[in-house]
Amino acid sequence: AIFALIGWGLMPLTNSIYDLYTHLTHPNIQGEQSSGRGMFSSLKEKIEKLTPWDDEKVKEKVHKVLDKEIKPFKDTFAFHVADHISQASKIGILVMTVDIFTLIGKMMGFQHVIMDHITGVFSKFAYSSWIAYRIKLLKRYFLEKSMGTTDLGKVNLVDNLLDGTILVLWLMRMLDFLEVETG
Repeated sequence: AIFALIGWGLMPLTNSIYDLYTHLTHPNIQGEQSSGRGMFSSLKEKIEKLTPWDDEKVKEKVHKVLDKEIKPFKDTFAFHVADHISQASKIGILVMTVDIFTLIGKMMGFQHVIMDHITGVFSKFAYSSWIAYRIKLLKRYFLEKSMGTTDLGKVNLVDNLLDGTILVLWLMRMLDFLEVETG
């Protein structure tokens, strides 16, 4: 139940907390009351009332920090962290489901040697393939960021070679998990 709660509940919870944060720090962005004075007045005004700044440079820095443009939730670091935790929890539920079916199979009388190792191999396969996919996306992100565009053009060859390298490393890891002797 905890994996399901984390897997499907963490993203909406994190999004709600982010929306609350943006509403508290930038009340004009998200539906403040028509009078211009909602329950939360501007954070800048609160800070100026509590601590009137004498130094103009400090005042400028405070205003600069508080006047930052709010990013959409999907562009924040919190989204990516919550998304990774959520995905890992969903894989955990899948691994537990395979474990349950393995136990049911054993109780029905399937006592083959392979039944003892299905859950371990499946969990290693699921998590390592997810990690390889995330590495591939991270590689793609860094290539796009370094090129300044999503159209990689000539760098597409490097992208494909790195994809192949990631795939080969993942397959070698799978062979190691399966304890296949290759020589």
